[in-house]
Amino acid sequence: MNMVEVEVTDQVRGLGLEESVGLVIQGQPVVICRTDAGLRAAADRCTHADARLSEGYVIDDSIECPLHQARYDLATGALIEGPSCPALTIYRLREADDRVWLEL
Repeated sequence: MNMVEVEVTDQVRGLGLEESVGLVIQGQPVVICRTDAGLRAAADRCTHADARLSEGYVIDDSIECPLHQARYDLATGALIEGPSCPALTIYRLREADDRVWLEL
C-alpha cells in the first residue's frame, strides 16, 4: 500500500503541551498530540473499547483512554498500563519549513 502525506499544519498550529486534537483524515480517525518530545500521531480509537483517545489525556509521551484508562506510549503504540489490549497504531509526522504532514 502506498503512503499518502496530508498536510495538518493548520489543525495543529495552536496545540499546547499535553493537548490533543482528533481529526478524520482520508476516512481514518487520527489523534495528534503535543508532548515534550514534540508532535505525535496515532489512531484515535482505543484498542480496548473503541473510545476516542482525543477525548482522553496526554501524559508525558503517552495518551490515556477516557473510558477505561488504558494508557499507550505515543512513540511506539505499546500498552503501558490498563486492560490487556493490542498496541495502538502510530503514524509518522514530518515537519519542515513550519509545516506539518501526516503520513498515512
